[in-house]
Amino acid sequence: MRPRHSLYAVGTLVFSSLVVYGAHAEAPALLPAPLTVDEVLEASNVAAYSPPAFSPDNRFLAYVVTENARRREAIDDEQLLRNGVAWYGVASDIWVSDLETGTRRNLTGGTGDNWAPSWSPDGRRLAFLSDRGSVGTAVGPARLWVWERASDALRQVGDADVREGFVGTNWTADGRSVLVSLFPEELGREGYAALVKGKVPLPGSTAGVTAKVFEFDPSASGSGPSTDQVNLDMFRRDLGVIDVEAGSLRRLVKGLRIASYSLGPDRTTIAYTVLTRPEKPGTGQYLFEVVARDLGTDTPRVVATDVRLDLFGGTFSWSPTADMIAYRTAGPLATDEIYVVSRTGGTPRRVAQNPPADPLGLEEVGQPVWDPAGRSLFFVRKGVLWRAATDGSGAAAFASLPDHELQIISPHHQSLFSPDRGRSGVVMTTSPGSKRVGLATVDLKTGAVSLLFEEDKRYGGYGTEPAISPDGTRVAYIAEDALNPADLFVLGGDLARPRKVSQVAPALTGRVLGKAEIIEWLSLDGETMRGALVYPAGYERGKLYPLVVKVYGGSSISNDLNRFGYAIAAVENLQLYATRGYALLLADSKLNLGTPMVDLMKSVMPGIDKAVELGVADPKRIGVT
Repeated sequence: MRPRHSLYAVGTLVFSSLVVYGAHAEAPALLPAPLTVDEVLEASNVAAYSPPAFSPDNRFLAYVVTENARRREAIDDEQLLRNGVAWYGVASDIWVSDLETGTRRNLTGGTGDNWAPSWSPDGRRLAFLSDRGSVGTAVGPARLWVWERASDALRQVGDADVREGFVGTNWTADGRSVLVSLFPEELGREGYAALVKGKVPLPGSTAGVTAKVFEFDPSASGSGPSTDQVNLDMFRRDLGVIDVEAGSLRRLVKGLRIASYSLGPDRTTIAYTVLTRPEKPGTGQYLFEVVARDLGTDTPRVVATDVRLDLFGGTFSWSPTADMIAYRTAGPLATDEIYVVSRTGGTPRRVAQNPPADPLGLEEVGQPVWDPAGRSLFFVRKGVLWRAATDGSGAAAFASLPDHELQIISPHHQSLFSPDRGRSGVVMTTSPGSKRVGLATVDLKTGAVSLLFEEDKRYGGYGTEPAISPDGTRVAYIAEDALNPADLFVLGGDLARPRKVSQVAPALTGRVLGKAEIIEWLSLDGETMRGALVYPAGYERGKLYPLVVKVYGGSSISNDLNRFGYAIAAVENLQLYATRGYALLLADSKLNLGTPMVDLMKSVMPGIDKAVELGVADPKRIGVT
């Protein structure tokens, strides 16, 4: 018979709400200085989808910080859509850290919404997007802005209707112009917003399909029913370059559904993917064109057609000499293939072919990256680093580390991070068992992997990749742990220990918080399960504490062991409980089709028993959320 405390927890699994049981269910006495809800919700954080940017001389690092204390009212998504403001730029500021002196400053000073910083090739200017020129409105139209390093002045550049594109801003080779994403000229801001909101039908064949699902807003001008799963017109945009001296705009591409785009390493060429159509209704597979063009000409070249990519179309990269483009197929109907094609056109050459890493097509596929010489491509499959020869002579698993998964640093840099310029590459490592992360070198001749260091942290922000310096010798990345909120760290070419270069949330540092460890148990089906057991702040051995069990069906939430607050979102910060005397269990669980509640109980109940057996959890005070 199961212990009596497990029966109490069963009810909470069924109702999926936080309930604390037992005759002594009152909250424990507060510990000194527990975290408050306001402290957690108002703390700043490194902005999502906003990679840092090194100045060309490696002296400065620009990055984006979301100042959550400025978020005093909700902003309608339609306002952001109409004004071109990125949701991850709301209440955000551009900061710059001096990597020599250690000083840092807020360039934009809490005015407007600011994001996407990018240094000019000579380092004299920093471009970014902002609505700071608007007065008296919660959100205004986004514009290109520039910070002049010499004069310390901020100025708006022209009045082009720019909009977020998840790519940021990019300077051209001459240092005079910035490549930006724009509202379609033929639609304007209002027309684009109406198109996306109204879900106007998209062209495409529905031959052979008899069942249709209609969804549209009849109140929107020109709207009509569409059977697409996603309104693909959200990708419709123009691309253009803005002269930072004159403020003039030259449109390069008009009105296409551009999913992703990338400036070449020479800063004179651009590649982009155009979403042409769904391959088959209901599958979630989309077909793209891959297009290349020189910024100085008006003639684009379609270098590949009917390419299977995922919805965001970003799994392509430029070669170091900007003469070739590599792309990796993705999506539910795609096999895992990599092709190389000349930027001037020709038949794409397949250089790697594998079965799908995930048969359901749900696993994110990373883009291939080049070696410094441009002779090999590297990509990751199931935690193993693969290498493919660009001449098509073969592809194979190249480097692995037992009990670890390897990860390419900054795929959007398009080349492997190699501070020694081709002798070795540096990759990130993750241990699924211990949840520890680290960095390792890979010998690019032999594939031998050497672990540089490993630590109890988590690397990476929400969609924010690391950034590699222009000379390829440094990398800046986000790191956090259970007791310290996310900050930026820089690793130099000597590969010595990284150093912290930001202090994003000072109010949350140096606090007495709850620590955690991984525990294991056997499910009722005999399978090894894991969970993160969080001890109350100021834990005393031998004392029993009320236990809150967090469950998310079918997921491995123990992977949050090294997240600050043990959760992705600030509103779920579990230190709010730990600093008030609660223990917590982040319990992994397995689900099978048709028996979710039974599977949850089989997975989680023995974990609750384990927390009690360890002498941490009070069996009379257990709740599940």
